[in-house]
Amino acid sequence: LQCGSTYHLFLTARNKIGTSVPSPTLSVRTQGQSPGLPQATSLLSPNSTSVILRLHVWPDNGCPLTYFVVQYRPIHTHHWTLVSNALKPQRRFTISSLTPASVYQIKVEANNIAGSSTAEFTFVTLTKDGDPPPPELIKRGHTAQAFYSDVRVIVPIVVAVLALLGAVAAAGFCWRNRQAQPHKETLDNQQNAEAQRERYYATIHKVALQAGNDKIPETSEDISPYATFQLAGPGVDPNNTLLHSFMYHEQAMTEGCASPPPAGVQRQRYNPPRVD
Repeated sequence: LQCGSTYHLFLTARNKIGTSVPSPTLSVRTQGQSPGLPQATSLLSPNSTSVILRLHVWPDNGCPLTYFVVQYRPIHTHHWTLVSNALKPQRRFTISSLTPASVYQIKVEANNIAGSSTAEFTFVTLTKDGDPPPPELIKRGHTAQAFYSDVRVIVPIVVAVLALLGAVAAAGFCWRNRQAQPHKETLDNQQNAEAQRERYYATIHKVALQAGNDKIPETSEDISPYATFQLAGPGVDPNNTLLHSFMYHEQAMTEGCASPPPAGVQRQRYNPPRVD
């Protein structure tokens, strides 16, 4: 059986008469797991222009290692340089052609029959004279990479910001439409009120004018702001009744129409003497 793998099994019994029914299926796993992760100090040994990988310290977790994938890059850059994608297990491996007193990142993937594990490490090469790098360079090597220099981080952020701006713009457009709708309804209501007002003036006087030959007013401007009536008291000859007049003040029917109609020429209607 393979190391660190899962298997399914069942049992049957057989004699001279026949074979029994299978037993319930069991799931079992052999010992061993995917590779573990080593410490950077035990794995890496940098010098001025190269770094040594002590691959023998990589824990196999009970299953022998089969191969490694090794990549490296200068810190704060996006392009990885592939050293090998099928590096056989060995005690040491050297990556050369590095720049002195520089910060690098290295990515190593270890594989065995049970799976794989990947780890990234940061190291600083020595100076040209083989001296330790300056403390500020070592500090920069241990500083986390700026989030805006990683495309995998900055692209989702940009997409989220654009989506947020689109949502805000859509909300503003909807709010503007809702604000304009009540104003339009107000104008429509005022126009409807004006039309009802004109019909009202034409209707309330139609009955009174049907007995004569006068023209039925169709608008409020056709109605005289003055009306005439007769005053008769005790001992007054009905045939000698004086004509009096009063001014009709039009009341606004809708909000915004509070001003009275323009002044017109005063008119008095002559009423013939009543005959009792």
